[in-house]
Amino acid sequence: MITKTKSKSPEFSDPGLSATSLSVARLTGDGGDGEVDREFLLQAAAMQDSLLQSYRTTHTTMQAILLAIGVGVALVPLSLPSSALTPFSAAAAGSFLALLWSLHRYSGRMMRDVVIERGHDVNYWQRLLIMAEQKMPPYRRFFTTFKIHQQARRSSVGHLEQLFLAARPIEAHEATALIGAGLGHTRMAVDTQLFFWLSRAWDLLLFVGATAACWRVYLG
Repeated sequence: MITKTKSKSPEFSDPGLSATSLSVARLTGDGGDGEVDREFLLQAAAMQDSLLQSYRTTHTTMQAILLAIGVGVALVPLSLPSSALTPFSAAAAGSFLALLWSLHRYSGRMMRDVVIERGHDVNYWQRLLIMAEQKMPPYRRFFTTFKIHQQARRSSVGHLEQLFLAARPIEAHEATALIGAGLGHTRMAVDTQLFFWLSRAWDLLLFVGATAACWRVYLG
């Protein structure tokens, strides 16, 4: 069980980095089977990544449901006939929309912390996996090569190949150059942008709903 410590900016700090240093000695020592280490660490990293994906899917589904209901409520002032639309009915629809917005904010803040912390867990196991592969010949460092390949699509990786595929073992802190500090590039794009644009969609929905209600009640 990994003990997590919250920070003020969890997306840019990784508490697993210090814990990684404590585990490196066992992985890079003279004893042990490198293949066994890699197999165990690969399964652990895959399990944490699977949990990360399940949390992200749950959050996205829940937010999509709330947003769909919110759109329906915001359209109530536009769909009701003038005889049925009163200040009371418009206020009731607005109150319900505000309740849905509150649920969106609360669940979004809670799930954001969960997703970020689970991302730190994935980083922790991936660092140990890279360190475990340092006991193997460079041509057998498959996970390390894959992580280099991921970065090759965004920038030059010559310095990473010299560092991680050389005969000289790397230090624990150097693995951050391959894994990344905090959220990785993909998780940064998916998680951070997902939360941001969901919030902007709700801001737009509240504006449209309030404008439509005022227009129908007082000007329609």
